[in-house]
Amino acid sequence: MSEPGADPVAVERAIDARRTRVNDAVTEELPIIRPERLYEASRYLLDAGGKRLRPTILLLAAEAIEDAAPLSEDYRSFPADAGPIDVMSAAVSIEIIQSFTLIHDDIMDDDDMRRGVPAVHNEYDLETAILAGDTLYSKAFESMLETDAPADRSVRALSELATTCTKICEGQAFDIDFESRDAVEPDEYLDMVELKTAVLYAAAASIPAVLLGADEAVDALYGYGLGQAQYRVAGAGPALDERRASVGGGLGLRLRPFGGISLNLEVGVSYRIDARGENRWAPHLR
Repeated sequence: MSEPGADPVAVERAIDARRTRVNDAVTEELPIIRPERLYEASRYLLDAGGKRLRPTILLLAAEAIEDAAPLSEDYRSFPADAGPIDVMSAAVSIEIIQSFTLIHDDIMDDDDMRRGVPAVHNEYDLETAILAGDTLYSKAFESMLETDAPADRSVRALSELATTCTKICEGQAFDIDFESRDAVEPDEYLDMVELKTAVLYAAAASIPAVLLGADEAVDALYGYGLGQAQYRVAGAGPALDERRASVGGGLGLRLRPFGGISLNLEVGVSYRIDARGENRWAPHLR
């Protein structure tokens, strides 16, 4: 569902601009070093493509928290009260986790293709694919440690990432279990999707609030991320619709990730996303 006058082309341009920056950062943070075969396999799916929606959400949330104009700040030195924060390292961390899950998921499902290319275990071999996934998992935590955030915030971000990875594994375990069952209830399936897919979107949205010290925004942005994934499960793609959600506590935040979105959170009332102008990307929240 989209508002009259919404420009999906502008949405795609905005995502593309951040995707380019994330891709460059991935190359910087995951160089091909010895043993070359291991790192080539680790980078294989990242180099094959991907929308980069999760890191894009993280960068948008950072801009919203600091009320920064779109693409106006250096993501490697993002302004915060405790000094510049490297939010791009956090974005890369999230994308690396996503790639790790894809490699291991393809192994478990014995899938032949991913992103239009042979799966890692087919392009290389099973042993190398397992090692590549494990390497990405470790590298994601290394990247999250490179944000230059104060120690307490860094630990909280790492804790959120670790908890998210545990939930993803739980979701995958449910998914495997469902394959051997004759019937799966809709609520069970949705719970599995939330664990396997949505929690990484939620982490992407909320971790910048942790790193930037916007504690009052963490829970609201976590819900925002869950809503992004839930909407995509319904087949919406990147053009998302407008919804309302209840938020407790006091928070004043204007979210204008594309210069055309305003997210206002007020004490004890619902908040809504108003999309105006040529750029639009308003989240589904519940």
